[in-house]
Amino acid sequence: MKNQYFGDRTDYIKHSLLRHLPLDEIGLAVHWTRTLDDSSTDGKHIAYLEKSDEWRHYDPLLFDKIKERIVDNDRRLDHFEEFGLIQGATFCYDEWTASPEQRKHSNQSFICKLKKEQLVFYDPDNGLETKNTNPKGRNSHKYVYFDDLAFAWQGQHSILLYQHFPRVSREEYLGTLMYRISNRLGCQEKIIAVSTSFAAFLLIPQERHAETLRTALMSFAVKWSPHTSLYFEQASPLGRPKKIPVVSKNVQIELPL
Repeated sequence: MKNQYFGDRTDYIKHSLLRHLPLDEIGLAVHWTRTLDDSSTDGKHIAYLEKSDEWRHYDPLLFDKIKERIVDNDRRLDHFEEFGLIQGATFCYDEWTASPEQRKHSNQSFICKLKKEQLVFYDPDNGLETKNTNPKGRNSHKYVYFDDLAFAWQGQHSILLYQHFPRVSREEYLGTLMYRISNRLGCQEKIIAVSTSFAAFLLIPQERHAETLRTALMSFAVKWSPHTSLYFEQASPLGRPKKIPVVSKNVQIELPL
């Protein structure tokens, strides 16, 4: 996550999702996996802020606060904590660098400080490592790694992961990704994902958190329809995830068995 991403359309949806979580039941710990700004145009999708009639009603308080900062050209990821819209959440602003040792230290120190099992959100620039990711390479800081997830998972924490979509079939990509994560972590509960135009948020729940967190993600997807879709993990590594229809705020969604 870079400062330059603050307040773009996906960031608005992301922060609204975090606000929608049942934090009175399950705590939230956010590791921003912070990286330095660059010269790219990433984070440019802020035109939605000029379309209040279309976008503000999803989360009016958050929308207004983001717009104030964008108008002032003040884009910093720590604004979200300053807004005070999530009470009791823990935030980590460590820079996520190209050093595997630094990333490991940052992640493990953060997880070890948590006082109870909760939901840990990772917000890397790109998402989870790929088969071709060099953990010491130039772009290694744009990913989180299975070792990072495994450390949180072994601490009995549920995980929420940001994943940017590459230019491939999104359903097939999500299906493969869900299977890889479930297989590597040994998940007992199925993974569910909230998908947007450019990215997905994958929920990897511990058994005791699963029902509460899935219910929250499903109601969020209904609230944010048609800008979000829901996908549910299937058993086969080659199968596409089950897309769950989200068509109305008055429709009760049932998860496939």
